[in-house]
Amino acid sequence: MYRIFFALAMAMVLFFLLTLWTGHTKAYKPQENLDHFSSGLITCICGVGLHTLVIIYFVGTGRTIKAAILQIQLPIEFLQRSNQWYKSRGFLWAGLSCLLLVTTLVLGGALDSGRSYLFYFHRFTAYFTVAFNLFTFVYEYRAIKKNKLLLRDIDVAIEKLPLNPVPLPVPANEVPAPFMLGQKLVFYAITLLFPYVFLKNGWGWNDLSFWPFFTLCLLLMIPGIFLKILYRPSTWKKLEIKN
Repeated sequence: MYRIFFALAMAMVLFFLLTLWTGHTKAYKPQENLDHFSSGLITCICGVGLHTLVIIYFVGTGRTIKAAILQIQLPIEFLQRSNQWYKSRGFLWAGLSCLLLVTTLVLGGALDSGRSYLFYFHRFTAYFTVAFNLFTFVYEYRAIKKNKLLLRDIDVAIEKLPLNPVPLPVPANEVPAPFMLGQKLVFYAITLLFPYVFLKNGWGWNDLSFWPFFTLCLLLMIPGIFLKILYRPSTWKKLEIKN
C-alpha cells in the first residue's frame, strides 16, 4: 500500500505544480488562455480522493485487526498500535487537507465569476493548501509504513499460535463509537458550508439564503463537538478500566 500511495502522492505533486503554473500564467499572461479552473478542479478531486483512500485504508485495517484479536489470542498491543492513527490526529490532517482543497477551488470559482478582490486571498490559500497537503502526504506515508510493519508483526504472531487458539473476551481498548460519530458530525457540519459558498460565489446565486445551511451546520456541529469532548482520547484509558 505504501508504494501505491507514494506513486499517487508524486502524481499529486505534479498536479499541484501544473495548477500553480496555470494559475500564475493566467494571472500575469492572460493571452496564453490556459484552463486554470479545469486543472484546479481535477487536482481537487484527485487530492480529496487520495486522502479518502487513506482514511478508508486505516478504517479497514483497523477493523481487520480488531476482528483478529476478538477471534484468536493476539496481544492487545496490536490494537493499541492500530489506534495510533486516530490518537495522533491522522484523521484530522487528512480531513483538513480535503477541506483546504475544496476551499481553494471555491475561491477560484468566485474569482472567475468576477470577484477580483479575492485574487490575493485565493493565491495565499492555494500556496498554503499545497504546503499543508505535502505535509499531510509525508505524515500519511509514514503512518502507512508503520501500519505495514504492524500487519507484518501480526502475521508473525499468528504463525506462532497453536492450531486451536482459545478466543479471548472482547477487548476494551478501541476507539469509542461516540468519538467516531462526533468526528463525522463535525466533518459533515463544516462541509455543509461549502455548497453555500460555491453556489453563491462560484455560480452567482446571489439570492441563496445562508440560514438553512447555517442551521444544519449548527445542528450537526454542537452534538459533534460535545461527543468529541466527552469521549476525547485522554479518556479512552478510563473507558478501558471501566469495561
